[in-house]
Amino acid sequence: MSNLLTPLYVFVLWIDFAGFTTLIGTLAFQYLIVRPVSRSSRDVEPVERRLLQVEAWALALVAMASLLELLLRALEMGGGVLSNVGNALPSILLETRYGTIWLVRIGLIGVVAVGWRFWPGITLSAGIRLLGAASIALTRSLSGHAADWGDVTLAVLMDWLHLLAISVWIGGLLVIGFVLRAALTPTSDQDAALGFALIARRFSILATVCVAGLLITGLLHPRLQLMSFSTLFRIPYGWTLLTKLSLLLLMLLLAALNRYYLLPKLGRGGDGQTRLLVITIGRLEWLLAVLVLISSALLTQLTPARSIRRQEHPQPHAVHRPAAEEDPSKHFVLHPLAGVNTTVRQEDD
Repeated sequence: MSNLLTPLYVFVLWIDFAGFTTLIGTLAFQYLIVRPVSRSSRDVEPVERRLLQVEAWALALVAMASLLELLLRALEMGGGVLSNVGNALPSILLETRYGTIWLVRIGLIGVVAVGWRFWPGITLSAGIRLLGAASIALTRSLSGHAADWGDVTLAVLMDWLHLLAISVWIGGLLVIGFVLRAALTPTSDQDAALGFALIARRFSILATVCVAGLLITGLLHPRLQLMSFSTLFRIPYGWTLLTKLSLLLLMLLLAALNRYYLLPKLGRGGDGQTRLLVITIGRLEWLLAVLVLISSALLTQLTPARSIRRQEHPQPHAVHRPAAEEDPSKHFVLHPLAGVNTTVRQEDD
């Protein structure tokens, strides 16, 4: 990717990350939390309606980002000339691995869209849409650094599980911070408190599972892309990864405050101020998650240490050969690794 297109490409990838993490998180929230709670309380029906709206916007973002990414790749293949994009598109779609993955992704987007349009309120439809959204995340892993190394087993699996864990967590934070309060406002204070407490407790359990998954895949992920811990401090990829991990750590601290202090207080009949504080912390976590997604988008454009090592070559060095018929004051040597003629001066003893 050229220097001129790289910032735009990072922005498109950020839109894609934001789209499918919101899509997965919203569907997981609807399928795993809201639907079970709705069996015991009808006061969460406004939440379901708003979740469907968020799902539609998230799906639109994923579709838009997919199209923009394809156009950027075609523009790059066409040498940055807009008139060459039309000729490059068929080659990308029909002759490259990325094109195959892209077509599968578009098909998955269509499956989710059909389920949302015709069967939005059916539990089975929500489960199928969640599976389709998770598969969309898999297409991102298959076209990332992990797949570039030729390993489509462990590396891609870890990357995909990492994306799923953070998507469910981030999407849930979006719902907690921006959807629940607005959805439960029309109900009475007592009904709102009951519905919020039920949903918050279930999400707390789900978030704990996601955090455990993040820690496990996060520990394995650097080993797949970094040669050693010291590399973290020497290359842009390492600094960006450290920034992402620092933001995640801050998110974990806020999540711990919610889970171990505020939620127990809410379960004991906490007032509206406690509920508002839970929502506010959820919003802060989500804003930090936006920065995490930006870091993730940057990481896709930076070279991991493992790839750098593959591109490294030993430094050119002089090769001593005994003088034959050449001038005894010097001779010329063709270095076998340099790829160019190198002149080496050898002084007589």
